[in-house]
Amino acid sequence: MGDKILKTATKDKVDSTLEYLLASLKSPASKRTYEVSFRRFLRFTGMKNGQQILDTSHKKLTELVIGFVLQLAKEVNPNTVPTILATVRSFLEIHDIDLKWKKIKKFYPEQVKLSGQNAYSTEQVQKMLSVTKKLQHKALIHFHSSTACRSGAICDVQTNRPLCIGDLRDMPHGCQQVRVYTDTIKEYITFLTPEAVTALELSFKQRRTKGEILTDESPVFVTIHGTPMEPFDVKQIMKRIVNEANVRGQMKNGRYPIQLMHGFRKRWNTIMKLNNDVNDNAIEKMMGHENGLDGTYLQITEERLFEEFYKGITDLTIDSAARDQIKIRELEKKAIPNEQEIFEKIMPQVRKELGLEKITPEIVDTLSKEQLQNLVKNFVAN
Repeated sequence: MGDKILKTATKDKVDSTLEYLLASLKSPASKRTYEVSFRRFLRFTGMKNGQQILDTSHKKLTELVIGFVLQLAKEVNPNTVPTILATVRSFLEIHDIDLKWKKIKKFYPEQVKLSGQNAYSTEQVQKMLSVTKKLQHKALIHFHSSTACRSGAICDVQTNRPLCIGDLRDMPHGCQQVRVYTDTIKEYITFLTPEAVTALELSFKQRRTKGEILTDESPVFVTIHGTPMEPFDVKQIMKRIVNEANVRGQMKNGRYPIQLMHGFRKRWNTIMKLNNDVNDNAIEKMMGHENGLDGTYLQITEERLFEEFYKGITDLTIDSAARDQIKIRELEKKAIPNEQEIFEKIMPQVRKELGLEKITPEIVDTLSKEQLQNLVKNFVAN
């Protein structure tokens, strides 16, 4: 009984000192990151709760923090050390403890040049899809491959608003428009390929069979508990998938050649920019960049953006069979002559039919609808 009371008291002390820090943060994702980093520091010190840290002398605390920096330098990427230490500093400062951080920072490891600038290949994305059977996880892979969205698009950490079904809108050719960061200054639109739309619909259908009533306000992606998925959840899911698929290559300087989520964004950007028919400024707009390559504000209609997106849809499509079907449809579309081509080609037949050497718009107007239809039928038949 006494041990139970002691454990409860210890937990309360950890919670009370840490909660004071967490209460000052707005983003749920930031709260989670700070808590993980703080508990890592707590384990390093060997102390049981935050209050013991606060009761430690400035001199001893400085020694502990420097020791923590040196330990982190052996365990994590050098560029991550300042981020973790920011939590420790925030914890101490919010409790009115100010250490000599200028001195402490001298022990920070030298920053390394960022790696991880490569893109996922289509084959690597196919492999990711093959290692997961969960429909929502497949939809998540397709969503990021098709839209180039950052993981923050799933749930805006600043407003705590998730991407909702109402943010999706049907478009031609089986595609959908996605409105990202709705009603904020960051708002922009991007699009889903037909296969990505299908993957989402299968995920929605599964949620409905489990009794969930989906509305425009329902989150597009949810956790196993039915709560809106957050960027942290997305990254945890994708980390498991890419590790199982083994598609990120060998780690160098603490980083993989392909960044976990940015690899999708890099793939999308590369595909679109290698397509000479796609407008570069439209690409920037669909990636959420407010200013184009020339630094000017972009004014491009949603219809024009979709036209530019559709130009790259074949290479953006993951499934080989689906990609072939798109190519076939495009070839069939090119093979069907438009009205102007038909009109120009039936003119010789019109002249022959009427016994005239020259055709004017006035003469064409005198032809009955039945006569024109017969001429077109004869042209198509031949």
